[in-house]
Amino acid sequence: MKANMIRWISVTVTINMTIIVLLVTFSSKKKQISDFHRVWIPEFASLEKVYNISKPTGYIAGLSDRFVYIGDREEVTNLLILDILKERIQQVKIHVEGAVDSSFNRAYLKVDSCCFYIKNGAKPVLFRGETGQWIARPVSLPEVSYSVVIPLSSNSYAIRTLIDSGNTGIKKRVLGKIKENSEQVYLNTALPESQEDGYFSTRGTFRYSRERQLFTYTYLYRNQYLVIDTSLNLFLRKSTIAPLDRQKLKPMEIRKDLYTLASPTTIINNSSQLCDKWLFVHSNVNTKNDILPLREAMVIDVYDIIAGEYRFSFCLRHDRDLKANSFMLDKSRLAAVFGQYVFVNHLSPNWWKDDLGERKTDQLVSSTSAKSGNVQVNGRKPVIKE
Repeated sequence: MKANMIRWISVTVTINMTIIVLLVTFSSKKKQISDFHRVWIPEFASLEKVYNISKPTGYIAGLSDRFVYIGDREEVTNLLILDILKERIQQVKIHVEGAVDSSFNRAYLKVDSCCFYIKNGAKPVLFRGETGQWIARPVSLPEVSYSVVIPLSSNSYAIRTLIDSGNTGIKKRVLGKIKENSEQVYLNTALPESQEDGYFSTRGTFRYSRERQLFTYTYLYRNQYLVIDTSLNLFLRKSTIAPLDRQKLKPMEIRKDLYTLASPTTIINNSSQLCDKWLFVHSNVNTKNDILPLREAMVIDVYDIIAGEYRFSFCLRHDRDLKANSFMLDKSRLAAVFGQYVFVNHLSPNWWKDDLGERKTDQLVSSTSAKSGNVQVNGRKPVIKE
């Protein structure tokens, strides 16, 4: 009898302690999220025009002072060129020398200044050509597969690739550098940094700033970004303003070298772009003082990668439940694809010259004014014409 009583007391204490721990944990997480506020500058991006590209498979492949280049996820050789001045769209068919249809599995187009590149997602093949001519020819590179390739000079590239991660049998993402007409491959196996696994915990967007000669790597499933120099050394590790820094990610192999998550998880940072020293992160996390729900706007948080600090946020509003496919910007414009529509936005003049973090508070939209509903997003609602 006495033994049963002791056992009952022990079980009761254990259950009560578990409940207390869970309540404390939940309370802590709830408090952390409630303390998460954005500093809004809604006038940062003003909508110029919305263009209908007729299909939802487009993405921003490049951007210049006059043109927006729109790639097609279904057919990489199909290119749309949006002339902002003339407000018209031209369709171009890219000719690829020495290629067959099978070599374009999961391929991706990137327009970079006077050149364009077609990267094959399945094979170690890269094609390059000149804008205006739209003829792509194979580039002689080492036999290494890569999911991301970034041109650094006329003959060198940064890449993200997969390597074996040891006894687990699961691949790990790492960063590297390669050169044309050379079989040498340099890899930094420490970047990006792994958490529980090297496959999903290292998913993210890899970007490059020519002005600063720095890379950024923004993680998908945690509130963190890395600043990396051109030798692929870690320069800075910083957190985004979202509260979640770690998630339980359990990879499940579908077939050889292809994995999925065994259980649902939360994407923190959808994507990112880098302009000079400014990192633009498309966030997937709500805040207490949000102007609009995420289903109605693309929320972008902006960071100074030299200072390693969050500066401000803005959002691109759309009237319909459209999926945000991609965005890209330079120092005067930002273009984004929502479903089958391209939104072209004008940015505040000389914004990159200002130290936006040091502006007077009366020039910023504080969390108080945002909560009171005194904020207009993008100045006006987008007009979508069928």
